[in-house]
Amino acid sequence: MNIDILSDILTNKNIQDISKINYTEFIKLAMESVEKIETIKGSEKQLVVISVLQDFIKDNESLLAAEIRAVIDSGAISYIIDTIVFSTKSIININKPVKKSKCCFFC
Repeated sequence: MNIDILSDILTNKNIQDISKINYTEFIKLAMESVEKIETIKGSEKQLVVISVLQDFIKDNESLLAAEIRAVIDSGAISYIIDTIVFSTKSIININKPVKKSKCCFFC
C-alpha cells in the first residue's frame, strides 16, 4: 500500500523535481493521498502517513529525506500532522477575518 501512495505522490501530484519541495509540502501530499483511502479512519491515517514517510526515507540520501528523517526522529511529525489537520478543520484561529463590531451610539 505504501508503494502505491508514494507512487501517487510522485506521479499524480505533478512533481517534476522532488528536490524543489520542502518536507512540509511532502507531508501534506502524503496526507492528501492517504485521505483518499476510505477504509482508513482517524488516527490510523496518521500512522499510515508516518509509515509512508519512513518508506520514502529508507535508503534515500536526498536533502528532502534527511529533513523528513530529522522530523520523524525528533518526534515532531505527529504534531505537524495534527497541526495540518486542525488548520483544515478551522480549529486554529489563524488568518480568520476579524469581526468588527458596529457602534450604535456615537463613540
